[in-house]
Amino acid sequence: MRRIIVDSGSSIKVDEKKMYGVEILPIQLQMGNDFFWDGVNLSTEEFYSRLKDSSQFPKTSLPSLEETQKLVDLYTGQGDEVLIITISSGISGTYQTMKMLFNDYENVGSGVVGSTGRNIPSTPSPRAIIPSMVSRIFIIC
Repeated sequence: MRRIIVDSGSSIKVDEKKMYGVEILPIQLQMGNDFFWDGVNLSTEEFYSRLKDSSQFPKTSLPSLEETQKLVDLYTGQGDEVLIITISSGISGTYQTMKMLFNDYENVGSGVVGSTGRNIPSTPSPRAIIPSMVSRIFIIC
């Protein structure tokens, strides 16, 4: 089975994950002195309410690497293929961190697809990459 993991920067809501067949890795948010996991203990409505009432712009951090590794280990242990799609590497360190985290895995492949909204002809699309996955972990930004 092919498993798709995205970070919460994908804007896929927790209640949509079943519809899209994905797992969502929440990004950590800091708003003032408070820390949250996007979509877990901070709703979209609460985020915008806090943003409107704050003089500081929120800060973000990577998804939990421990939880990511547990999820990938669970799926690969079952013989599943894993595709990880992260927020753009141009605005986040998530992509590079995922590549480093899974660098020592035996069957790790990678495809790099910019998620900036531009279509780069020399870059393979996710549709081209997904069918060619065979017992691999792919990390796409």
